[in-house]
Amino acid sequence: MLDRPTNSIVPIKVSLSRYADISSSFGSPVIHISLKNSSPHKVSFLRWSSPPDPRAAAIGVFEFTSIGTNTVTPCLHLKLNRKLPESGYFSLDSDGIVTLPVGGTFEKDIDVKEPEVALTMGECYRAAARGH
Repeated sequence: MLDRPTNSIVPIKVSLSRYADISSSFGSPVIHISLKNSSPHKVSFLRWSSPPDPRAAAIGVFEFTSIGTNTVTPCLHLKLNRKLPESGYFSLDSDGIVTLPVGGTFEKDIDVKEPEVALTMGECYRAAARGH
């Protein structure tokens, strides 16, 4: 049996940056996410309900706050049913797993579109990411 700490914090730095204006790409902005492993160990995690999740915007991982009104923009907050592999576990080479080597980074562009998030064209937003 492995002895693991129950309240350990995995040191992954998450950065969000604007990749495109809302006025471009037909009103759909793109958020560029970057995850950096600052741990002295390789880290692997399931991407579900985290910034690298392909449905991150729809399930509410990102929160957009209007800079002008300081209000949070409505989001669908979808609840998704996901199917586990028949084996009952994910292999490290599965596309559902993100593996960050020591000092490694993972980068991905996430489209934010309606009706998943109700952003207003021309409005400026502050974005934050939340996940498990």
